[in-house]
Amino acid sequence: MVEFEADGCSGAEGLLVDGSVVKPDSWTPFVNGAETEAELKALRQSVERGTPFGGVDWQVEAAGRLGLESSLPPLGRLRLDRDA
Repeated sequence: MVEFEADGCSGAEGLLVDGSVVKPDSWTPFVNGAETEAELKALRQSVERGTPFGGVDWQVEAAGRLGLESSLPPLGRLRLDRDA
């Protein structure tokens, strides 16, 4: 696993460099930190289904822009309403 260094660079020299946005001091621990089980589950689902990863509103907006609307609904058949 590649860990990002505090200076913003990692890997071969010049591969990654500082960008124009100033990162907070907590950036390196945040990037190198472990995900929670819920975050991993959401990320895996996003990768498996080709769904944009992020909050629900952002997912809907991004899916609309990218033509990925069909990746958003739950998988499987619709449930039949037994009371109807």
